[in-house]
Amino acid sequence: MSDFSVKIWLIEEPVIKHPNADRLIVVKIGGYECIANLNDDGSFRYNQGDAVVYIPEGALVPEWLLRRLDMWNEVENKGFLAGSHGNRVKSIKLRGIHSQGILYPVSGGFHEPLSDEYGQTQYMCIDVDNDAKDINGNFIFPDGVETMEVEFDKDYAQTLEIVKYIPPVPIHMAGEVMALFGVPAKYDFENLKSVPDMFDDFDMVVATEKLHGTFVQFGCVHGLHHEELFGKNKNIYVCSKGLGSQGLVFKNNEQNKNNLYVKALNKLLNNGLDEYLNDVVNESNLTFRIFGEIYGGNVQDLSYGLNQPELKIFDIMTGNSFIDYNDFIRLTALGNLSVVPVLYCGYFDIEKLTLLRDGKTTLAGNHIREGLVVKTIQNKNHPRHGRKISKLISPDYLLRKGNTTEFT
Repeated sequence: MSDFSVKIWLIEEPVIKHPNADRLIVVKIGGYECIANLNDDGSFRYNQGDAVVYIPEGALVPEWLLRRLDMWNEVENKGFLAGSHGNRVKSIKLRGIHSQGILYPVSGGFHEPLSDEYGQTQYMCIDVDNDAKDINGNFIFPDGVETMEVEFDKDYAQTLEIVKYIPPVPIHMAGEVMALFGVPAKYDFENLKSVPDMFDDFDMVVATEKLHGTFVQFGCVHGLHHEELFGKNKNIYVCSKGLGSQGLVFKNNEQNKNNLYVKALNKLLNNGLDEYLNDVVNESNLTFRIFGEIYGGNVQDLSYGLNQPELKIFDIMTGNSFIDYNDFIRLTALGNLSVVPVLYCGYFDIEKLTLLRDGKTTLAGNHIREGLVVKTIQNKNHPRHGRKISKLISPDYLLRKGNTTEFT
């Protein structure tokens, strides 16, 4: 599963000059490309074999770090990045090359690992601000540069005071909530560029169109009867991605009647979802969770030719396990639930999938496709990354004008 993180990467491929700019270089980090400036003397700022901090899209970078990166405008008193404060990392296109994320150097060299248990822990040096704090809130590196132990799989966001950008939630997506800890499931996964080894060539996968809307989760809990929940048995909940990750769900009350997520659930309940969910749950005694995307009119900047919001389903959990895709198709058909469009089914083939990632949406509306979601047909786990599921995002989607970010 994906969580926002700022990690250290090793530059494994040769760094090249930007083909259309004399003062820029192109650095590959995993599946991403990042554009950086040359040093003042014309030498490469980064080289193959260097360790760097990769700061991803959607990160808010503190002022001290922007100054270290020469990304601070003294005249305007703001950074050179996106957003009103110039501190938000976004995808950009520079002289024909798509750049995703920015880099921060990790100085020092590689030495003998502290432990070879995972083959990842190394001694290195990282340059951090005098006021940076460790995960326990203690000040570290009083002299600005010290030797520390760093790990490639460790998250350094807090150390570097980097946080994830959270867009303000529109009124029709906000509402009164209640705690239902341990019931809503966290749901997120990595971009395939971050986990290029997620799939094997012999994995049978299904690729569906990724829709630009807002995530919604419905669930039905066996034996749970709460007056502020939904359905005749008061055991059905609804939440957004952000609320669900905190164990919070929307209340079934008058104040939430115009809430986008509540309206989507009530529409399904009016079409028979209540009976369907309770039949499934009573038969299995397991919590049943449905994951989908609300899209269309008044949701995001891509309307898909719709004046009103619609819903499509892309995943189901029974208990604590995601179901296989064939079972997903069977259960959504039984519940009369509309599913996201399937664009590919077969052996994992990155070239075919990359071609399908781009272009127009397969739904109504004359606009670009966000990308794909790829997962194994039989629910499988990767030994390091967890569930075998990833997203491929179209560069044209990331670079579109007037774009909006998914609300959580």
